[in-house]
Amino acid sequence: MCLKNKKSLFARAHHSSIFLFVFATFNLTNSNLYALTISRSVSEYEVKAAFLYNIAKFVEWPAERFSGPDEALIIGIYGKDPFGPILNNTIRGKTIRGRTIAIKRFKLLKRIEFCHILFVSSSKEKYLKKILAVTKDWNCLTVGDTKRFAQNGGIIGFALKKRKVHFSINIKAAEVAGLNISSNLLKIANIINVEKYKKD
Repeated sequence: MCLKNKKSLFARAHHSSIFLFVFATFNLTNSNLYALTISRSVSEYEVKAAFLYNIAKFVEWPAERFSGPDEALIIGIYGKDPFGPILNNTIRGKTIRGRTIAIKRFKLLKRIEFCHILFVSSSKEKYLKKILAVTKDWNCLTVGDTKRFAQNGGIIGFALKKRKVHFSINIKAAEVAGLNISSNLLKIANIINVEKYKKD
């Protein structure tokens, strides 16, 4: 086997192990298990990419947001892309509720097109209010990893604390966006606007 093929095989195995690790976490019901530790072999954005994919499986969009059963679920990235090839590698060959996944990258606010999920890069943090105004009628799941992203109106916010990736969900923002988030996901998340939701 040539070196190039060996590297490719190792990369696929590496991403598969991350995916399975995160998948196992999402099947747990302990409300305190909403964090994953970054290790020497797993980078911050490998974990976040796996989280992003798995989270999408627990979100239901209005039927009218898809033109048909074969339409892809679109993940958009606005601003400087912190994932590089990681997100593409994470979703390669995978589906969500039987739908393929497409990734679009946007550098400018005026260039943002409809997407089911929009990851807002830290490079565009100051434009969050404008971004939320643009996506407010899209039933769009907004995700980011800037400080207090969910508290400031985004739906899902990632936070890195002591080498652990945590995620918060703004339940009110999700309701306003017309998104149905599974209780199984809510049970393992840090809930923002907690008066709107009480864990079992």
